[in-house]
Amino acid sequence: MAVFRKTRGPDGPLRYGDEFVVRMPGPWDGPVRVVHRDATSFRLATLQGHLEAGQIEFRAEPDGDTLRFEIESWARAGDRLADVMYNKLRLAKEIQLNMWTHFCIRTGGRPRGGITIRTRWVAWGNDK
Repeated sequence: MAVFRKTRGPDGPLRYGDEFVVRMPGPWDGPVRVVHRDATSFRLATLQGHLEAGQIEFRAEPDGDTLRFEIESWARAGDRLADVMYNKLRLAKEIQLNMWTHFCIRTGGRPRGGITIRTRWVAWGNDK
């Protein structure tokens, strides 16, 4: 569903400072930059022109005889259209849930005990 096309940085492993355009069906394409990478995680920050404004982190680590995989996102809508899609219609949030679930299962993962989603709202600027 999502294809990452590198637009900045050398060929090879993911590195701090690399930039990508994430191509997805619909108006979801968006530029991102790697702002953190270590042995068990990496974090992407959105760039100008992305549907969201924020960061997303992917983590994987051993958990007994399984692998624990987590995606944590801190984001707000990047523009008015995104605000409607995310906060009013909740459409974009549902698309993301299905996309990441599909990604995990397609790579051989199977959720143990289901998938947990936590959403926290934080006031921003003049929002109450």
